[in-house]
Amino acid sequence: MKKKFCEITREKRIKHKICIIVAIAIMCIFFGVFFLDAKLADEERLNLDKNSINDCKNYQAVKLTTTSVPNEIGVKEKSSTVYSTIEVNKKLYILESEEDELANIKEEIQKHGKYVIKGAVSEISEEKELYEFLLRKLYEWNGKDSDSFIRLRDIFGEYYIVNESTGESKIGFLSRIAFKLLKYDVLFLVYGVLRVMLDRKYGKYMKRYTEYEREKIDAEVCGGKKEYIGKIYLTPTYFVSDLVAVPYEDICWMYCKTVKVNFIKVSEQLVVSTIDGFTFAVTCSKNRDYDPKILVMRKCLEKNPNIAIGYDRHKKARYSKLKKEIRRLKREGKDPIKEYRNKDFVVYFG
Repeated sequence: MKKKFCEITREKRIKHKICIIVAIAIMCIFFGVFFLDAKLADEERLNLDKNSINDCKNYQAVKLTTTSVPNEIGVKEKSSTVYSTIEVNKKLYILESEEDELANIKEEIQKHGKYVIKGAVSEISEEKELYEFLLRKLYEWNGKDSDSFIRLRDIFGEYYIVNESTGESKIGFLSRIAFKLLKYDVLFLVYGVLRVMLDRKYGKYMKRYTEYEREKIDAEVCGGKKEYIGKIYLTPTYFVSDLVAVPYEDICWMYCKTVKVNFIKVSEQLVVSTIDGFTFAVTCSKNRDYDPKILVMRKCLEKNPNIAIGYDRHKKARYSKLKKEIRRLKREGKDPIKEYRNKDFVVYFG
């Protein structure tokens, strides 16, 4: 390890802050693309009062002035989405809207005699549920089999109107790409925020060390007597992870932890708790030959036999009780490290 530990932690903190800045910058660009796409789509909005719906492109923004109240013909399964028909200038259109939106359209027509519908078109053939529903309706209306899309096209055209949809402009493809990438940017931002929060937690703990102790940590990490096991440096005096260093004599409890999301294994961690109430976790996965977490705990036990190993509810309860005592000692101005440094936690945790 050529660089000093304190230099590396400082560089990592800077990198994590840069992660947040970059993620926010990318997010601003994405939202800029969304805003520009919506603005251009509105400017390019096609007036169906003067043009045919078949002249549209998929997802194009449109507007339509109607004086007739929409006729509700069906509701989308397991949703509040309503399908209606609108007749304008002897042309029949399919309108998709929410129940409250449809109620508002009807109310506005009753008050003012007309309503300008703004939305975007979408291909009927792409919406399988709507397509099959319209085929059934055609059969009911005509009393004969109408299983051809040609019949639908003759009556409604190729598209239906999605009410209040912003639609897409000529740069709509950029908006779609940005939308797909946005979730990864959000994850990147969340990662950066979590890392910065950990940086602050670890940084606060590291402030307890004097300049002499920091130099000692650097010297041991850079020295030849250290061991490097699964992202962890074991020096003669300290347990050192990527952002924190703890003396072996200050460790009271260690155990392995598997992190799962929706029952899916995400990572394996080594959790370390100290006699001054500080707990942190180091990601440390198994290798083919050995489990580095087990090896690290064995090495730490050699340095400090008073460390309790393994997790169970009883140990968790005992450490919670210990943390209350630690907080009490701190309120009284006492140092919990001096109180508990030589305590046998194997016996204490039972």
